[in-house]
Amino acid sequence: MLPIALVALHHRGPDDQGTAVARAGDWTIGFAHTRLSILDVSAAGHQPMLGEAGQMLVLNGEIYNHLELRPALEADGVRFIGTSDTETLLYLLIKEGVAALDRLTGMFAFAFWDPASATLIMARDRLGKKPLYWVRHPTGGLVFASEVRALLATGAAPRELDPLGLVRWLERGSSQEPTTLIRGVRSVRPGHVMTVSASGEHERAYWTLDLAPAPLDWRDQLEATLDDAVRLRLLADRPLGVFLSGGVDSSAIAAIAVRHARASLETFTLTFDEEAWDEGARAKAMADRLGLNHNASHLTASEALSHMDDALAAQDLPSHDGFNTWFVTRAARAHGFVVALAGTGGDELFSGYPHFRRFKILQRFGAATRFLPAALRRSFGNGLHPGFPTRIQKVIELAGSQGRPEAIYAVLREMFSHVAIERLLGHTVAQPEHHSSPPRFAAAYAASARDPETQLSLLELDGYLVDTQLRDIDTMSMAHGLEVRSPLLDDRLIAAVLAVPSSFRVPSKGINKRLLVDLAGLPHAHFRQPKRGFVIPWEQWLRGPLANWTASHLAPGILAETGALDPAVVGEKVQRFNHGRGGVVASRVLSLVALSAWCQRYGIRNPG
Repeated sequence: MLPIALVALHHRGPDDQGTAVARAGDWTIGFAHTRLSILDVSAAGHQPMLGEAGQMLVLNGEIYNHLELRPALEADGVRFIGTSDTETLLYLLIKEGVAALDRLTGMFAFAFWDPASATLIMARDRLGKKPLYWVRHPTGGLVFASEVRALLATGAAPRELDPLGLVRWLERGSSQEPTTLIRGVRSVRPGHVMTVSASGEHERAYWTLDLAPAPLDWRDQLEATLDDAVRLRLLADRPLGVFLSGGVDSSAIAAIAVRHARASLETFTLTFDEEAWDEGARAKAMADRLGLNHNASHLTASEALSHMDDALAAQDLPSHDGFNTWFVTRAARAHGFVVALAGTGGDELFSGYPHFRRFKILQRFGAATRFLPAALRRSFGNGLHPGFPTRIQKVIELAGSQGRPEAIYAVLREMFSHVAIERLLGHTVAQPEHHSSPPRFAAAYAASARDPETQLSLLELDGYLVDTQLRDIDTMSMAHGLEVRSPLLDDRLIAAVLAVPSSFRVPSKGINKRLLVDLAGLPHAHFRQPKRGFVIPWEQWLRGPLANWTASHLAPGILAETGALDPAVVGEKVQRFNHGRGGVVASRVLSLVALSAWCQRYGIRNPG
């Protein structure tokens, strides 16, 4: 099983690989690791890393503050042989066990075997930047991995769709934590630790987001926290750069990074023929202002189209998102980067998405329907007729939200309505449960009841960010052996930003995310023009040069073989999209292509 796992995960760690096996009574514990060498590229950083008493550790990701944790360990008698964060974590876990998690700043998923207590400890970082999946093997053992495809390759996971996982995937166009599309495969939730011992499996939260009132000097503290978050993420022994689009998030990170960089800092962006989605000149202007060495790679439409199947094949779990990350990280790795800082999280924290600006209006609209009969409100929530255009469908569903933020958010991020899902599956399904608060951030959500924008930020952090963005960024970047770091998602920074009233985070004087602009000391004039960003023109491509590509993945015979979706209903949606009728948008078609291609690639079938 271990050699198979190494092959399946080689793309994530092309620099080194290793295995280790231990025995405890009737148990056999085997670890396999493929390494992307970033901190201490010598053999001293090899994994699995072993302790003197038989402990074993595998770590995916980075512990950014590990050097600050070393002095106390050295004072306690630890003698380090290398400079890797894995070695720091190994001795910290030996000394403190699960309690060590409270002291870590980083993005990580790790597994630690403690022979003294015969316990396996698996944990995931607070925001869920690094993935960790597990499944019970048919023989009774437990198998875990950074990607679902590795569990499939070992034979531990069945090649069968999970009915609930499929419904939840159709709701959002990506798997919702902790479910996946595979029966029995679950993910360790962000900010959680799972222990496996003779007493069974136990998962609990080791971190939650607490929002204390903002101090009087909140702006100074926020600036210091942001500065430290960027500084910590510059730690690397391999070429590091900053993804720079010219927008607020990436520009702020670049501006702060240049203050702390030990060597000349480089930035990177993609440029395009299409003026409507090219920001090369804007990125270059910002890099010149900051005195940075800027690099650009040109991507033509024909080149992008020729690599669509490669990008699709890189997905570990299907998603309509993440293709832009695949292209930019591919180009950056070819340029020589191994690590890149990105502005992920800026929209969630600083109210950057357009729906932040209309959220209060949507709340009032939904609340105005409370006087209607309950049965009518429920029918609104179902979405009524599936033939309605998507926007009208969503307006109808928003009318059934009663103004509840979590119900509004579910509609905003909805891929397929409840009625559409039932038609695609060919049977009735239970109504989706919209929690009264984000499950991981319940206390913070309750504390911000009078601040809808803050509640929306919490819903985004617990929803789209972890279920789609972070998973796709990890998968698509690691497909090229490149690590993406997100300073704006430092948990200390998140707590500090969301403690500030949202009135300071909303657009001001024509500048989106003005607070972040000011914190980074950037000029206002650069950000008064609308940001375009890397947005692939799916509407034109899927109706034009990718039309045959779409049809091949959604052919009735292909869909029937998988048995997940009704071929006739899928065909109807594609027809509506091709003819511009019925409001079927490109993201719906692309999500169905991704699901079908993924099922075919891995031989996944619907047992129902």
